[in-house]
Amino acid sequence: MKPTRPAIDVARGASYLIIMNIAITAISLAAFAIIARLISREEMGGLAVLTLVSSGAQLLAGLGLGSTAIKFVSSSRATGDYEKMRQAGYECLTITGLGLMVLIVAIYSSADVLASSLLGSTSRATLLRLLTLEIGANGIGASLVSILYGLKKFKVISLSHMASFAVRQSLVVMFLELGWGLPGIVIGWGIGDSLNSLVLGGFTRKFLGPPKFGFGFVRLLKFSAPLFLGGAANYAWTWFDRALLLPFVSLAQLGSYNVAVTAFGVLHSMPSSISGTLFPFYSHLYSDGSSDSQTAGLENAVRTASRYVSFLIIPVSVVLAVTALPAATLFAGNNYADAASPLAILSVSFAVACLGTALSQIFVVLGKTITSAIVTILSVLIPFFLGILLISNFGVLGAAMARGLSL
Repeated sequence: MKPTRPAIDVARGASYLIIMNIAITAISLAAFAIIARLISREEMGGLAVLTLVSSGAQLLAGLGLGSTAIKFVSSSRATGDYEKMRQAGYECLTITGLGLMVLIVAIYSSADVLASSLLGSTSRATLLRLLTLEIGANGIGASLVSILYGLKKFKVISLSHMASFAVRQSLVVMFLELGWGLPGIVIGWGIGDSLNSLVLGGFTRKFLGPPKFGFGFVRLLKFSAPLFLGGAANYAWTWFDRALLLPFVSLAQLGSYNVAVTAFGVLHSMPSSISGTLFPFYSHLYSDGSSDSQTAGLENAVRTASRYVSFLIIPVSVVLAVTALPAATLFAGNNYADAASPLAILSVSFAVACLGTALSQIFVVLGKTITSAIVTILSVLIPFFLGILLISNFGVLGAAMARGLSL
């Protein structure tokens, strides 16, 4: 039987995103190996804190509208309602932009307090003020990517990300070589993400058409509200271990653990490209209701995707667990040899848990956003409370155990 057009589209989209993921992974490995040798362990801990702040700000500004944009743009495109497609895309982008403006002002004005609480000194407030450029650019870029995902423009997303990420990492390394330290890293982030947003904005205007409004801001926010709660839970899942470590360990120890999590993130990002492709594909299959044929098609797609993910991820996870020590020292240098144990724990855990990738957005596709939020929240609560107990007794290893349980 010949493959269907949607099946061909998803295969091609997955190929583009996997190529992008491989390229970005290679660039990340090379850049991180250099960066880790140019900054201290304490600065590595500070880097983790800055990323935590940036991710939190983008979550608050996004309000769950990323998945909302993919859902409505993709489903409207599938039914041929191009006016609604444009309305949904541009209104999601507008809300995100307004949210970013509010948060940037808040972070900039409270930088001294945040620096004292999170980085241990008000003298580091400049880092947070510089970070606002990256927060704004990355937030807009993420919204544009969601729209382009809905339009199934995977090639554009892939090429733009690869080019801008290469520029971003090159600038970071160059600024560190010039002796700029953490401020150089943050400035490099901001410039690279700004270039990415400009390119994505141009392509969004080209493929989505001129701005249209009238879809309904309230309708979008009502749909996205449960997704925002789910996003908040996902943010807590992503950062709970490092946030819980802050009161118990030094920034240097946090930096070492951050190396383990970053190295593991290379592995964890592999199925993310698959998940990103599956979401609009699932939405296309299930855009008109809940007929038996649509349900059967969705079940077949999920079954195939699960098999594909298991064949790809499980062997890689096992290999990384076995080679954790050389991987950690190659990744960041001999100063971070103590990152090997948490890296091994995380890799073994992911070999067991990776099959959930194919199901990660299924409730959103079915329109059950509240169920999606509840599942995500529950997946965070148990590891979070166990993490408090484990980290207080085992420190960094306890954090890795808690993260492994959360996978």
